[in-house]
Amino acid sequence: MARRLLFPPTLEHEVIDRTFRPGGTRDCGFRPEDLDFVFDACLRDSVAIHDSELWIMDHRAAFEGDPIPAKGHWCGLIPEIDSDIPAVWTTGPSELVGDHSWQDRVIHSVNEMRTYYAAREWEESTDPRYLRLIRVNFTFEMHEDNPLYEG
Repeated sequence: MARRLLFPPTLEHEVIDRTFRPGGTRDCGFRPEDLDFVFDACLRDSVAIHDSELWIMDHRAAFEGDPIPAKGHWCGLIPEIDSDIPAVWTTGPSELVGDHSWQDRVIHSVNEMRTYYAAREWEESTDPRYLRLIRVNFTFEMHEDNPLYEG
């Protein structure tokens, strides 16, 4: 059994303080430049990454035109340079096949997400007006046998 987390337990407080925390939710949006700290904490804490998505912070979705500025909200519809249709950037690690340990799952998920986000593919197609507002939200999982687990 795994428990969902907002962030790895030993993630540096400075990184947590820089996250975007939408009002009324328990979500965190990490700055792209902080992701290596997040990935390192996942490995240190034996925390797997289930999935992730990009957000534009302090905006809400508009179904026509640009996202609408809205302090404390997030928008998952990312305006593209060459399209009127926004992108939704969401990904997760591929499934491991066969028998594997929890630590195998952690290492696999972190390595795949580190590689994916290091490429920064979204920067090529995202409307430049929104690049500085991009944040990454993750769903983290910790195994119940982990000594850091607080059931």
